[in-house]
Amino acid sequence: MSRLFGYYPYPMSDPDLPWRQPLLFQPVETVAPFSFSRLVDETRAIWFPEIEGTVEVRFGSFGPLASTWFHRMGWDNHIIMFHPILNRPDIPIEVVRFIAKHELTHLLHPEGGHPPCFWEDELRVGPERFAVWAWLHANFRNPVKGTRWGIRVLRTWRGRTPARLAPYMPHLPFDDPPWRVLCPEGGAQLRFLPAWSAGPAPLSPG
Repeated sequence: MSRLFGYYPYPMSDPDLPWRQPLLFQPVETVAPFSFSRLVDETRAIWFPEIEGTVEVRFGSFGPLASTWFHRMGWDNHIIMFHPILNRPDIPIEVVRFIAKHELTHLLHPEGGHPPCFWEDELRVGPERFAVWAWLHANFRNPVKGTRWGIRVLRTWRGRTPARLAPYMPHLPFDDPPWRVLCPEGGAQLRFLPAWSAGPAPLSPG
């Protein structure tokens, strides 16, 4: 399973993200049609009411599409950092909401990494993950590449990102197997009930 996001537990030795110095974060004006901070707060309130402490939101051109930094602004004061590639007017809110769910799930698993219980909890709160991953792969396959540490945004992402993003149009229900598994040879995404007619209904006069 592809790892689209990052996880950085406590303690940390990486100097790329400063300790307790919010003004040193990369200043980025939000151009998305929603607030990333408000979206994380709403996602936390609805799906993660058990999480304690403070969760702050930042932008930073650092590796993954998003990452969780434990206790970075003090004990129980965590940071979720989104890559600026997600900060654009046509980014679907559903995609960023799922990424927020993924990062908040890390706060339920302070042991780090992605153990089986992590994926179970993620699926519980984010059954739309197959649709989101498909959208991300379709729209960001050029600026985002797989590495030995997971999937990372290339430093040249600005020139590789498409001018327009495709709309987010997942198939339903969300917890189905991915469409590429259901229809490996392609074809329509709609599936009809067995009781429906196998052919078009005959035309009736007037």
